[in-house]
Amino acid sequence: MINEVLREDLNKLFLYIFFNDLPQIKKVKSNKPNVFYQSNSYPLHDGKIFNLANLTLFNYAIWRTKDWKEDFIPFAKKREVETKKVLEFWHSENLLNETPSTFNYNEYWNYFYSEDPEEKDFTNGEPNDFFVNKGIKEIDVMLYNRAECFDFKAVRNLMKRGANPNVDFYEEDYQQDTIMNRISIESANLSTQVIPLFISFEKLKYNQNFKLKFMFSDLIGYAAHEEMYKILKTTQPDKWMMENM
Repeated sequence: MINEVLREDLNKLFLYIFFNDLPQIKKVKSNKPNVFYQSNSYPLHDGKIFNLANLTLFNYAIWRTKDWKEDFIPFAKKREVETKKVLEFWHSENLLNETPSTFNYNEYWNYFYSEDPEEKDFTNGEPNDFFVNKGIKEIDVMLYNRAECFDFKAVRNLMKRGANPNVDFYEEDYQQDTIMNRISIESANLSTQVIPLFISFEKLKYNQNFKLKFMFSDLIGYAAHEEMYKILKTTQPDKWMMENM
């Protein structure tokens, strides 16, 4: 259990890393090495331990996106450059080995809009058989299941086997209920929580009230959804496997 002074210092470091403030991160390393080298043991609000360097991975997953509106591109590009510099710093310190696509997001599934990764028998709130009996292929049901649980490895494998991320699970509804839609809508929603934080930081810096619990949840959730959307959008079926199904 950490004392309140150390917790306060770690919370400040959380903010420096969250906003890609490399000069401040380096200052902590120089002036408070005891704090800096506990950055990989940051206690989340429920006591789970987290490596703060991963906040930089989440930033990178977000800011390397290429479909920004034209007038927002300069702002996003600046954030991407800052993020890359902090990534390089973590690598030089040997404090980060993951990438945005290899990070185990579902280890933190209860911090954002994700289903329990251990639950493989229920999909989109219903037993799997409910959708299979409606005529939806089992492979497509499992794709929805594994994607909403952020099981990246399983999603890639299912996509290569020909699973379809654009199957509508409730065709009678006015809005498409596909896993692609589920992921993209939540990603767009989280962008409205995260992006304003960086816009506000550009103006006010640290002279504002921050709710770290929600900042963490929104950032990891946004990154997880961006990475999942990328997999669903770009992974192509394995030609040999499709020809031999």
